[in-house]
Amino acid sequence: MNLSKFKAYRKTGLQLMRPYEAGEDMLGISVANTDVPEVGGMIAVDPSNTEDIWYIAKEFFNTNYELVI
Repeated sequence: MNLSKFKAYRKTGLQLMRPYEAGEDMLGISVANTDVPEVGGMIAVDPSNTEDIWYIAKEFFNTNYELVI
């Protein structure tokens, strides 16, 4: 894929997430075709639309997020 048309963007808000639990039912949670849910991954939700829920892979989460205290 040619990435020359892509630009870097930083989120200006916070993202609500909780840890994925081993073996949990993923019905209603979007998971990318390339991801396999594992402990260390996170479940994110859009607070303005609580039906919009998705899985964030462990490696992506560890690279791109930190807890806000």
